[in-house]
Amino acid sequence: MAMGTRKQREKQEDIWIAHTELASAPGHPFYQRLNELLEAEGFDEFVEGRCAKFYAAKYGRPSLTPGIYFRSLLIGYFEGIGATGILTATGFMVEVDHQSRESILSSSTQLICRGLRSGEDGAYAEFARNAWGKDSVQAQPARIDWLYRENPNSLGREKDLLVMFDGPAIVGAHHLMRIPWCIRGHRTIVPSFHDLYVLPSHRKGEGTQLVLAALAGEANAALFGLSGLSDQIYARMRVPMVRLIWLNKWRSIALGAFQHVAYRLGRRLTQLRGDLLAREDQIDGFEILQTHRPTREHLELALRIVPAEAIYPDWDPPSYSWRFFDDLGPDNILVVASKAGATAGRAVISVGTRRGVGVARIVDFVANDAACRKALVTAIERIFGEIRVPFTTAVTSSDQVAQSLLQQGWMRRKEAPRARWFSRKPGFRAEETLVCGGAWDFGCDLHMERQ
Repeated sequence: MAMGTRKQREKQEDIWIAHTELASAPGHPFYQRLNELLEAEGFDEFVEGRCAKFYAAKYGRPSLTPGIYFRSLLIGYFEGIGATGILTATGFMVEVDHQSRESILSSSTQLICRGLRSGEDGAYAEFARNAWGKDSVQAQPARIDWLYRENPNSLGREKDLLVMFDGPAIVGAHHLMRIPWCIRGHRTIVPSFHDLYVLPSHRKGEGTQLVLAALAGEANAALFGLSGLSDQIYARMRVPMVRLIWLNKWRSIALGAFQHVAYRLGRRLTQLRGDLLAREDQIDGFEILQTHRPTREHLELALRIVPAEAIYPDWDPPSYSWRFFDDLGPDNILVVASKAGATAGRAVISVGTRRGVGVARIVDFVANDAACRKALVTAIERIFGEIRVPFTTAVTSSDQVAQSLLQQGWMRRKEAPRARWFSRKPGFRAEETLVCGGAWDFGCDLHMERQ
């Protein structure tokens, strides 16, 4: 790897913007003064000279600059490396608290890493269009409202939507979606990290800076649906993996091809029939409730079933309603299986489109016995057939759920989604975690039109 340097990160003088002219949150006075002293003594040039022999002269991607790296170690020294220490990409323990986060990560550069503030929607929308595409869900204002205004567990976008500024422009972002989890009997709100993206022009360690800023002060973090680059960052930090199984089933390749061609020609042929989304039935001795507009009573009924795993999403009715059935969120269908008046299992199906093709996903599935799993899968298969989606998919950490789907003709994909779990508690066992689609991705497909 080549060594990143301060000079590489600086702009030419005619377009340079002074740090004091940028809109930024106040850092801790101690670290501000420390940074002034380091600047005055030429700290960056000194450590770059000392470290040069450990890096390739010109080959490989530039690393995080030594100046920023050693500033992070200084924070760990001065803060005492308490319970909020985090592993950096090189395996050293450093401390990044919320007050000093901006002072250090933004040092020796005009890059500012912080939460998105009021009045900066336009800058973020432009970044999202450049990063994910003009028609992407990430660029839709409604999605930001859903994640940070509607979510009862969110700390707001000022805390949970981290952005990196280079002058007035946003060049990187990282989303945090907070949901309740039960970790060995203890209920806690855990952020799930999503959509880490840095513009190609700024990929010189800035992604790692966003990761470190997101982890600051968090006791746990769910890291699901990671891209290859994001997974590499967490792998270097020695964050343990969560084993996942990815399954799918093509129901009609011809219909999928027809829908995609129509989409390319500017037509939409994917529609949902509202009369197919709500019913009550019986399957194998289980009473099956199916609805896309669940009441509070329906939600409470669904949440009576508790997973057998030690670590799982611990939904309450407001959080479950927001995550799966909010008007700004995706189109979902709730399926509840009961027997003798007791809830035996539940599932949620997310329905939408990708490139014009109707897609349905299982985004929540909880059933603790084989008979109930079979009944739920039968009900889900019937729903998929009635709404006529060409392609269905599911992700789970449960071998039992995967086996129930395989018995219905689903196929297991060779590759698996990348997932990890960050915890500050020693001895955390990631393999004890229950993950289904609802816990690892946003489920934000484009909505299908209703008939």
